[in-house]
Amino acid sequence: DALVPAFVGLGMRDPDALASAYGQALADSADPALRRSLVTGATARLEPGALDLAELAFRSDPDREVRSRALFALASQSNVDRAERALHDALDDPVLGRDAAWLGTVALALRNVSGRGADAVLSRVASRLRVQAALGGRDRRELERWLDERRAGPR
Repeated sequence: DALVPAFVGLGMRDPDALASAYGQALADSADPALRRSLVTGATARLEPGALDLAELAFRSDPDREVRSRALFALASQSNVDRAERALHDALDDPVLGRDAAWLGTVALALRNVSGRGADAVLSRVASRLRVQAALGGRDRRELERWLDERRAGPR
C-alpha cells in the first residue's frame, strides 16, 4: 500500500502496462496486495481500457479489496448506465450482497457517480441500499447525510 502513489504515477503514464501486469498477476494468483495496487494504478485515468480492466477485476478477482477498488473506478466513469449496472451487480452479489462491510463500500462508491443522469442512478441505488437490513447504522446515517447534502446543493 505504501507504493500505491508509485503505481498511480505509472498508471498515469502507461495504464496498459499495468493492465497487462494485472492480468498476469490474476492468472498467477499473485499476492492480492500487488493486484490491488495494479488496479488502483491502472484505473487512475479512467480511460476505456482501464474501465475494461476494472470490469475484469470486479467480476473475476477473488480478493474483496481488489473488487472494491474496481467498483470505485466503475462508479466514477462518465457512463452512468455502466456505473449503475456495476453498483446493482455489487448489491446482487450472492456472497457479499448481504455483508455489512460490502454494503458500506457500495454506499461509498455511490458517491462517485456523477454526470448526466446521475440523480436517477443515485435514487435507484440508494433505494436498494436503504432496504438492506445488513447495512450498518453508521453507513446508513452517512448515506442519508450525503444524500441530504447533495439534494440541498452547494452552499
